[in-house]
Amino acid sequence: MYARKCKYLCNNLQLADTLPSSLESSTIEILIGNDYYLDIILPQKIEIQQGLYLLGSKLGWILTGRSQLSDEERENKMTMTVNGLLSITECCLHSTIDTCLQIKPSIEDFWKLETIGIQDCPYTSDDENTLSNFVTSLKMENGRYQVAWPWKEKLPELPENRELAYGRLKSLFQKMKNNPDLLNKYDEIIQDQCKKGIIEKVSNQCRVISSPFLLAATLEYHLDTYKNATAANIRENIYVDNVITGVDSTENAVTLYKEAKQIFSDASMNLREWASNSQKFLECIPKEDQAREN
Repeated sequence: MYARKCKYLCNNLQLADTLPSSLESSTIEILIGNDYYLDIILPQKIEIQQGLYLLGSKLGWILTGRSQLSDEERENKMTMTVNGLLSITECCLHSTIDTCLQIKPSIEDFWKLETIGIQDCPYTSDDENTLSNFVTSLKMENGRYQVAWPWKEKLPELPENRELAYGRLKSLFQKMKNNPDLLNKYDEIIQDQCKKGIIEKVSNQCRVISSPFLLAATLEYHLDTYKNATAANIRENIYVDNVITGVDSTENAVTLYKEAKQIFSDASMNLREWASNSQKFLECIPKEDQAREN
C-alpha cells in the first residue's frame, strides 16, 4: 500500500517543518537485514496513536506498529519511512499480500520440522522408473519368479582417472626407491593388514550380483497374493531373507512353520534354519530345517 493513503497519521505530529505540499511515492532503494537493526535504531520513540509509533533511527524517523484498518485494507502491508531530519517523505515499501500464502505456521509445519533428516524422501523419477520396470517385467516361469535388472536409463559420464592414479603410483614407487627403509615399513604394514583381513586383493573378475531390492520387492509381491494371517505375519517381520517372529504356543508355531514353508515353496524358495526356545517345537520339524548350532 502507498503510504499517502494513510496521510492522516501525520496530521497530529509536532514536527520541526511542515509536510511538503506534494507527496511522492517511490520504490525500494535498499533493504537492511535484521542483523543490523539495532545498529541504526535510536532510543527516541513517539506514539502517534494506539499501536503506532515513530522510531528514531540514524536514517530518519521510521513509522512502525499497527493501525486500525478495514478488512480490505488489511490485505496490504503498510510501511512508511521518513527520511531526513527536516522533512517527511512517504514511500512505497510493500505491495499487496498474496492471500493464498499462509502467514502463520500451522501445527503440521512444526511436526515436519521434527522429521528433517529422518523422514524418507519422496519418490524420485528413478524410483518410479525402477518400480514400473519391476512390475511390468515380473513373471512366473516353471514355479520361479523372473524379473528384469533395474538398469539406469541415463548413465552418468564418469571421468577417466586411470592416468592420474598411475602417475601417483609411479611417484610413490620413486619415493620408496630412494628410501629403502620406508619401503620395508610400507610393505610390512600392507602384509600385516592382508593377514588380518583388513584389506584383500581385488579380483579382476566381473560378477553379476542381484540388487537386494529385487528380492524384497518380489517377496512383497508374493506375500500379497496370500490373504491369511501367516503371510501378514511374515510380511511385517521379514528383513532381507530372515524372518524373526513368534507365536503364543507350540501348536501355533507348528502351524506357522507348515504354512510358511508352503508359501515359500510355491515360489521355489526354501525357508530353513528355524530356531526356537521351545524344544518341543524343534522336535516337530525335520533336522535339515533347524538352525545349526554355532
